[in-house]
Amino acid sequence: MAYLPFVARADDVCLGNIIVNGSFEAGNTGWYTFTNGTNWKAHNLIGTRAQGFDPYRGDYGARLGGYEGVWDVLTQTVSLPLNGQLSYWWKVASYENLPHHDWFAVNVLASSGTLVTTLSQHDDQDTQHLWKQDVLDVSAYGGQSLVLQFEAYNDNYYFTTFYLDHVCLHPTSAR
Repeated sequence: MAYLPFVARADDVCLGNIIVNGSFEAGNTGWYTFTNGTNWKAHNLIGTRAQGFDPYRGDYGARLGGYEGVWDVLTQTVSLPLNGQLSYWWKVASYENLPHHDWFAVNVLASSGTLVTTLSQHDDQDTQHLWKQDVLDVSAYGGQSLVLQFEAYNDNYYFTTFYLDHVCLHPTSAR
């Protein structure tokens, strides 16, 4: 009997991941969550397929937006590695008919909460219902302890849902 070597696709492996619970499979562990949704708009940002979430892979994923007039935030304080790379899978589903009113951003903040930079931004006009991966170079912030922030905003007309899964922050030499 011959055994073939296991070869993983790049999107299946995150060696040296600095993010705690980047796959969200441990629920909220490692993440600070915030939503300004109140009453019937109050909602969890991390959940399971059984709860109506749509993870890229596994049973858990994150879902930001999904209601009119909400602002949702997921953050985690991290020590960025030298030669660091951030990757994550994301998907958008929108009912918005006024373009570019609902958005999703990936930011780096100082511990004080001050914006250091926006790494990526997407909105209601991106390709719908298709998982995409962003791979970002964060080596300019290597050696610093900063806050990684995923945030989504929906205006008060119609709504957009932004799904997030498999967040990976690692030194590129670990891949």
